[in-house]
Amino acid sequence: MAEKRATPLHCQFSWWYNKRSGQQTQTEEEYEKSMKNVCTCATVEEFWKLYSWMIRPDNMPNSSNFHFFRIGIRPLWEDEHNRRGGKWVFRCQKQLASFYWEELLLAMIGASNPAFDSVTGVVASIRYSTVMISVWNRDASDRDRNADLREAIRTLLHLPPATQMDYKPHDMALSQQQTHHRDESATPAPSPSPNPPPIPPPPPPASSADQPEEKPAAPEAAAAAPAPAPAK
Repeated sequence: MAEKRATPLHCQFSWWYNKRSGQQTQTEEEYEKSMKNVCTCATVEEFWKLYSWMIRPDNMPNSSNFHFFRIGIRPLWEDEHNRRGGKWVFRCQKQLASFYWEELLLAMIGASNPAFDSVTGVVASIRYSTVMISVWNRDASDRDRNADLREAIRTLLHLPPATQMDYKPHDMALSQQQTHHRDESATPAPSPSPNPPPIPPPPPPASSADQPEEKPAAPEAAAAAPAPAPAK
């Protein structure tokens, strides 16, 4: 009986794991040292053999980050395959995280949706009652392709319309920090609106008859009032 041949994936993939430290900030070297390469798969059979034994995101300890990336690409902003890219980020409840995680991994290894061709990896960041899902891609400047990826993620996962998705370019994160606060669950600052609402006109001044008579402050109260704290 002929031995069944394994089904090769279109490229190899690696799982990575790290746990957020108690430090508020970490240098690039400290963060990279905390990253552990768990295993790599090259065939469909290897993927399912490894994946079937892995803990799912909804059962992982808090402050954990689980990464699934194309081989040769480290889950770091500074990696040459990532530094010009960015990531789509959304938050979900823990009970949905494992379903979303599996669907995204299958989309990456299946290579059936062209919108995922630019994806370098997926990250699940476990934070108490919620999980932050991040989908990393190569080119933050390609707005049309990034918009296609956002819609592909929404369609694949059947995300509710109210689910907020934010795009974070990696070069922006790099330029804002000399030491790196590596928190995947951080929410990006909202971008300013290109058309801010007009400032309403001031109310008309009240007539002197409507204004209450102003009483001078008692000298004792003025003396007892604390001086304002100097601005920091």
